[in-house]
Amino acid sequence: MHLEWKKCRGGVPCSFFELNLNSISARQGVYVIWLEEEQGESPRVIRVGQVWSENRSFKDRFEEHREDGMINEYAYLGDMYVTWADVLHRENLDGIERFLFDSLQPWIGERAPDVPPIHVNLPPWLLSPRGNSHDKVRKSNSGYHRRTLRS
Repeated sequence: MHLEWKKCRGGVPCSFFELNLNSISARQGVYVIWLEEEQGESPRVIRVGQVWSENRSFKDRFEEHREDGMINEYAYLGDMYVTWADVLHRENLDGIERFLFDSLQPWIGERAPDVPPIHVNLPPWLLSPRGNSHDKVRKSNSGYHRRTLRS
């Protein structure tokens, strides 16, 4: 399945913290939040997810994530970005989220929907020769932590 990943003006990724959330009209789909550390480093996926409720929107979900301490803990490492894609059929959301979770291995999120993955194209900004597999040492207010990502 081919997704049209949203970008900001100029065809560049949207800054997670600076994006005008009122500009998002989509109400159902999937999203990816990622971190770009130093130039030349591979992007690091922070979180993947989905939005599908009639009473909830991407704007609502991104507002929640902007307040999430686990996500904000990574902000000091570099620039954070977000992209999202409309998914027309709600019944595909879990499978797409599963594929994104398995493929991108986000730093936050212990589970993925327990369904067969539905293969989609990944956001072009996340394609990297090194991938997401490495040991990452990060310093937070609570000290040093080592996070091992699986390939």
